[in-house]
Order: sequence, then structure tokens, then C-alpha cells
Amino acid sequence: MQPEYSNTPDDESRAFANHQLASAQTLVTITIIASPVSLVIGGLPLGIVALICGIVALSKIRAAIEKLSEPSAIANNLKRQAIIGISVSIVSIVLNAISIIIILPAFIEFLQSGDITKLTEAMNFSSASTSSGSNSVWD
Repeated sequence: MQPEYSNTPDDESRAFANHQLASAQTLVTITIIASPVSLVIGGLPLGIVALICGIVALSKIRAAIEKLSEPSAIANNLKRQAIIGISVSIVSIVLNAISIIIILPAFIEFLQSGDITKLTEAMNFSSASTSSGSNSVWD
């Protein structure tokens, strides 16, 4: 004989909450990793992805906390991590947007003229003079 399991509404809501927390944990991990990486190499798109993952994770955590009668320490820790990840991703998005705004005019001028000195000055690189005396990339 097989044992009978009772699927009470409390068991179902706890299973739903656990599933939501597991999914949110993955999203929080993505947010925590992608936010700082977007400052270094990812740029604006990776920062936006990190922000979206953080917001979705926070909404899943809140839904799980509502289903549980007593929020667990894991849910509270995940909520705190999601808020920190969202904050870091907002900072990285703002810093990446500022760098794009600063460098974009010099980059467009570089593409039109081929003179790399303006671009390196905008990016605060040292002297970009070439040995032949010409500053054009296209020569």
C-alpha cells in the first residue's frame, strides 16, 4: 500500500514559496555578478539586465514572503541581497551612461575624421601621436 499524502493548502503555498525563492536566488546571483561586471566590461546593456533580474527577483521574494506565514531567514537574506544588487546596478547604469555621454561626441568626430587624438583626449589616455607625424587612423 502506498502512503497517502495530504496536500493541504498550507503545503501547496509553502511549495510555491520555496519554488519562488529558488528562482529568486538564481536571479539575485545574476544581479550580484552582472552589476559590478557591467562597470568594467559589460557596459550599459549588462547593467540593465542586472537591474531587470534584480527587480524580478525582488518581486518573487515578496510573493514568497506573502505566502509564508513566517518569513524565513533565507527569504530575508535574499531580499536584502536583491536590494543591494538593484542599488549597485542602478549606480553602474548611471556611471555607464555618464561615460557614454562624455565619450560619444569625440567618438563620432573620430569616426568622421579619422583623427584619434580627440578620442584619446576624451578618454584621458596619454599622448596618441604616431611616429609618422600623422594622426589619422585611415592613412
